[in-house]
Amino acid sequence: MKLRRSLLFEVASAVAAGERSFPMELRSLSISADNDLFSSPSLRLILSHGILHLLQGRADEDVPWLSIFLLAASLSVVMAEEDNQITNFLFDHFNATSKITNIGDSSIHQSNALRLTSHSERLVGRAYYSNPVAMKSRNGSVISFSTSFIFSMVPHSRNGGGNGLCFIMTPSTSLNGALPTQYFGLVNKTSNGQPYNHIFAVEFDTIKSIGVNDKDSNHVGIDVNSVKSLDTHSAGVWEGTRFRDVDLKSGHNIRAWIEYDGESKKLDITIAGVGETRPQKTLLSKTLNLDEVIQDQMYVGFSASTGSSPLVEDHYILAWSFTTGNGKAPELDISHLPSFYIKTPNFYRSAKFISTITVCFVVLILGLILGTFYWLRRMDYIEFYEKWELQYWPHRFSYRELKLATK
Repeated sequence: MKLRRSLLFEVASAVAAGERSFPMELRSLSISADNDLFSSPSLRLILSHGILHLLQGRADEDVPWLSIFLLAASLSVVMAEEDNQITNFLFDHFNATSKITNIGDSSIHQSNALRLTSHSERLVGRAYYSNPVAMKSRNGSVISFSTSFIFSMVPHSRNGGGNGLCFIMTPSTSLNGALPTQYFGLVNKTSNGQPYNHIFAVEFDTIKSIGVNDKDSNHVGIDVNSVKSLDTHSAGVWEGTRFRDVDLKSGHNIRAWIEYDGESKKLDITIAGVGETRPQKTLLSKTLNLDEVIQDQMYVGFSASTGSSPLVEDHYILAWSFTTGNGKAPELDISHLPSFYIKTPNFYRSAKFISTITVCFVVLILGLILGTFYWLRRMDYIEFYEKWELQYWPHRFSYRELKLATK
C-alpha cells in the first residue's frame, strides 16, 4: 500500500511539472477486480481513466489538469480507505462518556480513573475500548501498534498485594470460564495455553505463582494464549548499565509503553515512574510473530484479578492512549493525575510511639523520685560506728540487733 501510494504522489508531481515520462510500474499497473489496492468499482473506474489520460495525454493544457484531478481524487480515496483501518484514541482521564466497556468488577472510579478491581478476594475486572480494532493488513499480517498507559496498584496490608493487571488483546469481550488469581481473568486451568484463545497480553504481576513459573513477585511478562509467560523480567528501569527496581505494588503511578513493529515482528516494553524520563533501554524486547494469534478484529484493554486475603489490591488505570499503524501512541497529560499512594506512617513520629515514650519517661521520673525517697529513709536508720568501736569491745548495738536478741 505504501509503495503504491508513493507511486501516485510521484506521478501527480510529474504531471504537475508537465512531464510526459512515467514510471514503468504505472504502465504495467493492472486495473482489475483482484487488485487489492482498488477495492471498489468506482475507484477502479477513476484510476483507469486517470492513467489512460496520463499515458495518452497530448500537449494541450486540458488533459494534464484533468489527469491531476483524477489522480488527486483516486489518491484521496486510497488514503481514506487506508485511514479507515487506523485506530487512534486518547484517554487522559475516564468518565461516564468514555468509550469504555467495563466487565466484572471494573468501573469508573470517582477520581476519573478506571478501577479494574477493589481490594476484595477473588475478583476479576476487565475494561475494553468499546469498538473492535482492525489488527491485520490485507496480506494477513499483524499491523504495528503502540500503546501507553499509567497504572497504580495499591495493596491494603503490608504483606499483601496481588495478583496484578494485564494489557490485553482478545477476540471477544466475553471470556467464558476465566478465573481470578494467577489467571488474571483471562483463562482457566483447562484453557490456559490453548491456541484457540487468541489472547495476547503483557502482564504486570505482583505475586510469584509457582504453577506458572513466575520469575518473582514483581515482574513484567509477555503472554500468548497462556499466563505462563514467554519471557519475563523483574520490573524496573535501566539507567545506563545499572538496573533500578520499580515496585509495581507501591501505590505510586507507573507508566508503561508497549510497541509492536508489524514488519520486524519486534515487541518492546518499557516502564518508568510517572514524571521520569522514558528510559532509552527497554525492559523487555522480543521478536514475536503474532500473525496466528491476533485475529482481524480484536478488542484492546486491561484485565486484573485478586487472590485470597491478604493477596488483594486495588488496580487502577489512570490514563491510556493507543494507535495502530506506524505512529507512536498519543502523548498523555500527566499534570492532573489522581494519586492512590498510601504513605506509610513514620513509626517514630506516630502517636503510638510518642505516647509510649511519654509514659516510659514519666515512669522513669517517678521511679527516680521513689528510689531517692527510699534511700533517704534508709539513711535515717543506718548506724555509723567510730573506728575505735570496731577495734575494741564493747560497742553499740543497733535497734534491730537488740530486738532479735531479746525475742
